Amino acid sequence: MTNQTLEQRTNEKVVLIVDDQYGRSDDPMIPERYGNGKVSGYIFKLEDAKKGDSYDSAVVIERLKSEKVDGILLDMDFNTQRGYGEKILEAIKENHPKLPVFIFSSTEDKNLITRCLEKGAVGRIPKAPSANDMKKYLDDYFLV
Repeated sequence: MTNQTLEQRTNEKVVLIVDDQYGRSDDPMIPERYGNGKVSGYIFKLEDAKKGDSYDSAVVIERLKSEKVDGILLDMDFNTQRGYGEKILEAIKENHPKLPVFIFSSTEDKNLITRCLEKGAVGRIPKAPSANDMKKYLDDYFLV
């Protein structure tokens, strides 16, 4: 590994995608769309927040204790639990108040979006953007 490559890797931001659909390790969408350097400057990791047969914000909090993460893309709807992302956001902000969390959802529920922004989400990224659009959204926040 050259020094330049090592320096580039050191400067990459780690983004955790918390989503019941894309958070599964067997779902190829995220690696195909954003993996292998397709979004330069960022490394994406996946978390489905699943504990047994349901979803639990504690799963995300435990993961944040063991891994360095620079930002989170948080889905709002978890299977049949519409709006559950708001609960996860509350838990993240309680334990990691400075960690940037983006709403990563196709929801058009303006009340939910407003509440999440009021609770500390830094913005909204529409679900499944292209690699170029994802880079732009993240760069707009991290490179300011």
